[in-house]
This record gives sequence, structure tokens and C-alpha cells, in this order.
Amino acid sequence: MKQLISIFLFCIVLTGVSAESTTEELFLLNYRGGMFNESSELEKGSEGEIGKYDISNIVDMNPQTAWVEGVKGDGIGEYVLVAHKNLPATINFYSGYGKNLSLFKKNNRPKVLKVSLYFGLADSWGGQAGDYYRAVKYTKDYVLNLKDTIHLQTFIFPFTDRTVLKHFKEESVRVLTALGPREGSPPFSEPPDQEWIIKLEIENIYKGSTWQDTCISEVFFNDRFISDVHRFTHQSLKKVYETDKGDAVLMDTEGERSVPLCQSKNGESLYSIGDVSKNREWLTVIKQSWPKGAPRAETSYLIFNTFLAKDMEKDLERVIGGDITGPFSLVVREDGLFFNFYFSGSGEEGRIALR
Repeated sequence: MKQLISIFLFCIVLTGVSAESTTEELFLLNYRGGMFNESSELEKGSEGEIGKYDISNIVDMNPQTAWVEGVKGDGIGEYVLVAHKNLPATINFYSGYGKNLSLFKKNNRPKVLKVSLYFGLADSWGGQAGDYYRAVKYTKDYVLNLKDTIHLQTFIFPFTDRTVLKHFKEESVRVLTALGPREGSPPFSEPPDQEWIIKLEIENIYKGSTWQDTCISEVFFNDRFISDVHRFTHQSLKKVYETDKGDAVLMDTEGERSVPLCQSKNGESLYSIGDVSKNREWLTVIKQSWPKGAPRAETSYLIFNTFLAKDMEKDLERVIGGDITGPFSLVVREDGLFFNFYFSGSGEEGRIALR
């Protein structure tokens, strides 16, 4: 799909930055809870239908579906666009076709992705599927070097100079507002929607053993966490419970009973279960410890993924892009399951979607 309709040149002058930039008109699709687009797609669905390898697969919170580019050859130069309301702290990938390890190896996987950043304002309605955005491209690009793995990969979002980017956004809004709506299109109600738009372009690939199609299963930022299904030690859980003494939290799986999730050493800790997700995959635990010589009990908060049989605090911190502390809680909303926490140091509340 041809994204570039018109180009305008102008000069943005920022504190310590002078850059010639362009504006582009981009169309962003809007369904499955995300805004995105693509340069091509394998076996694209008919109008109004979602194809098997649709671009929305990269935001469906399912690492076993994938977007697959649709050009001949290895897909070098093909790209996806993903919008985000705020500047991300991290960018995360499930690369390749993640349905299973066999298909992962048979298809191409991105090795190098070029990352470009735009700031855009909606300037006309594009129908039920999405909207048109006028967007200013930031002058710097970066590259991400991905490992050849089916498992989760997390990177610090490479655009880190927040002061410069704040000025870039302000100047972009000024210039885009001055351009006004597209000719012949009714303007949006004020204020127009604003989005950061990330472009990920395939620059190099790991070769598939059977096909030349390059695949990406999931792209997400620090507002969601998607469990690594290929590391699951359990697929379902019958029961999760505390021991009578409160010195351990145990699980009953399909094949085992009394599997320890966490337990006290030398009787110095007690555990109580807080919130549990409907499928029992996620749960919070309150831990009270009495270290020798301590004047009083110490309270700490834990977050577990039972299918991984693992304390997930460090994994979540990598994706969130900062240290977290409790109290922790799980909240179910219409749009899914969320984990509530606090940022260490600042004490600010945080929230991230869980899958």
C-alpha cells in the first residue's frame, strides 16, 4: 500500500538542533486495539476481511500469530507502522513466525530492523478501517540487532533524548496545524488525535530453511506484557493455594500436585495469596518476613506467572523500563487483565496489560 502522498519541506529549529524534515501523509488502520499499517502482506484478505498473516497480528497479544510480508524475495525494505500515544520506554519483539519452532525455522526472521520515528496529527477520516495522519519524521534513525530466537526480546526505545523530542513534538504540532486538513476533506473536531508513529523496516534477515517470507509475531511497548508461551512449564492449573502454616504457595497442575511456587526457608516467611486471574495464570502474593535481628516484620509483594512457575517482577521491570514496587494488584476490565504497581522511588502508580 502506498503510504506517501505528499511531501513538504521545512526547517525545525530546536534547542541545540537544526534539522530539515519532511511531512508525510500516512494511513493508520485501527482495529484489534491498535493503530498500524504495513508495506505488504502475504495472502492479503479480501476487502473487509482479516487475512491469516494480517498486520494486526503484531498487536493481538498472541505470539503464535504473525504478520508476514508479501513481496518476492526476502522482504528487505518492507516495513510496518505502529502508533503509540506516548513515547515508549521500551520496544519488545516476538520475532519470526511464533506458532511453533518448526515454522519459526522454516521462515525468515528479521536480523536488523531500522527504526524511524514520526509525530502525527489526524487530518481526515479514512472510513471504518482507520484514519489519515499528517506526520513529521524525526531526523535520526536507529537500528536494532535482533537475536535469532523465538523468545521475547526487549530493547530500550532508542529515541532517548526526551527534552529534544518534547521540542520536536511542539514544533511538529505547530507546523502540522498550520497546514490544516487535506484539501476536500472535512476537518476533525478539535483537537485532532495525536500519535507517535514508529516505523520498523527490515534491513537484514536470518534465512528460513524452506521459505523466503519474513515474519514478525508481536511488537509491543511498555504498556503491555505478553508471556513467553514457548517457555511454559504448565498449560493449565487446577488449583493454587497456601499451605496451612502459610509458609508456601503451592500449585496443582494436570499432572502434578503440591508444586511449590514459593516457600519459606527456615520458617522466616509467611505467604498470603492476593489476586488471581480467571485462568489462574497470574497471581499476586504478599510476603511477610522476620529476618534474624530485624525489629519488625518486613512486607514485600510478589507477582507470579504460574504457567512459567516463576516470579515475574524482573521480567516485568525489563519491559516496563523501570523498577517497580508494591502493593501489587490484578484488575479485570472490558479490554483485558491489568497489573497495577508503583514505580520505585517516585511512588507513581503504573499499569500494564497482561497476556
